[in-house]
Amino acid sequence: MVDDGSTDDTLEVAQRFIGPQLSVMACRRQGVIAARNAGLAKTDADAFGFCDPSDVWKPEKHLMHLCQNQEVGVSFAELLDIGNTDQPDTAQPKPRRVNMTAAYVFRHNPLRHKSGSVIRRESLKALMLKPKNASPHNQGFDETLEEYAKQNAWLRLLLTTGWSIEGLPSPFVTHKFTNAKTGAPTDHQRQLWHQMVKRLAPLAPAFFARNRPGARAAHEKGYGPHIVKSDPTHTRRFAPGNAGVRPSPDSDFRRGTEG
Repeated sequence: MVDDGSTDDTLEVAQRFIGPQLSVMACRRQGVIAARNAGLAKTDADAFGFCDPSDVWKPEKHLMHLCQNQEVGVSFAELLDIGNTDQPDTAQPKPRRVNMTAAYVFRHNPLRHKSGSVIRRESLKALMLKPKNASPHNQGFDETLEEYAKQNAWLRLLLTTGWSIEGLPSPFVTHKFTNAKTGAPTDHQRQLWHQMVKRLAPLAPAFFARNRPGARAAHEKGYGPHIVKSDPTHTRRFAPGNAGVRPSPDSDFRRGTEG
């Protein structure tokens, strides 16, 4: 768990859970992307994921998925929306689970939520960037792109490596989502999106020339709800904040902590 400069008793509470299943590190407030990168720099796990404090997560299925599909670099699952009253909400359209192409990710950004994805370390190694800010370590996620850092990473993965992204057939994350509607992006979001595209375009000029107009139009409309299904069932809840991945007994992966 990475404490990103909290001002309440988060760090004190988290330290009560330190042990074989959880390590805790504190850093000055830099934002969620910097916290992820700081956590990645401290772990040598073969796979890792991120869990939002308001979510409930079952990571074992992801680890089994990665073990059984060696070409998959990122395993993701649907999110179950329990609304802001712990009651099931209306089901939303599902993203595709297979054939997750770069064009689809560029247009729809289906893996943008903080939780729900588990990443194979070997796939992220191919994506490490020299920091564009004062960060002391290389970055799997570009900290200057803020909320578009994950989309940037997934596009680099699909455009420049042989790794694939694939979804599980059932949802494994329960999320308390309070606002399922998204509107047009703000000026700041537009600026970040164009900055992301500008950095990526040299990797595949023809791809971006062909797909940028449609992706830009989708971005302007707002991607729509990214919580895709509803269910009142809660799974095991982890310690406050982001907790470590706990592999199933037959998993070949070592446990890691999340940023």
